[in-house]
Amino acid sequence: MVLTNVVDESTVVRAPSLIKKFRKGLSLIESAMVLALSAVVIAGVVAYYQSASTNEKAEQTTAMVVSLISAVHSLYASQTNYDGMNEDTIAKSGMLPAQYVAPNPTDPKKMIIVTPNGDQVWSLPGAQGSGDEKKPGQTVWQLTYTIPYDLCPALARLNLGDSFVNLGIVEANSGGDPDHFYTKALSVSEAVSACSKAAGGDKGKVKLKYTLR
Repeated sequence: MVLTNVVDESTVVRAPSLIKKFRKGLSLIESAMVLALSAVVIAGVVAYYQSASTNEKAEQTTAMVVSLISAVHSLYASQTNYDGMNEDTIAKSGMLPAQYVAPNPTDPKKMIIVTPNGDQVWSLPGAQGSGDEKKPGQTVWQLTYTIPYDLCPALARLNLGDSFVNLGIVEANSGGDPDHFYTKALSVSEAVSACSKAAGGDKGKVKLKYTLR
């Protein structure tokens, strides 16, 4: 008996086509995986950048606060009170870094103090909410400034040592005083809660209102 090989011509013809389709399938899956991984990496980079940017701005604002407190203490060291304190006097004292000083937009002859974000800083004698700004003999002073909500938790728990008397937090456009003044440095959870309550639903800017010695 003579055996002959029977070749299925259709198989021979179709095999390359099947392999090609298989390879196409792998390419699409690989592409999808690459896109998915790229999206994860990009999201991570963006989150890291935002976090790093927030931390940097918080550090810059902290430096501004510390510089301002130091300048005030130096300027009024020879006095027993803060009579005559105002932003123009402090800004023109030469004790603040130049980046925290700017011309007053409503009176070019005067200077103001600004945060790293460009928002104005207010410094007056007397305790927050007391109405004692114009009364002589004030042994405490007010520091008020506006910051973006995302900086608030870090700044609200800033430990100012013996200079600290109290802190209130309100929505940036609020003209009133806070419902509550904190008399000690806040914990992380307390700071987040206080900032969130002050900012409201839109999580916009908030105003920190300190009374300091």
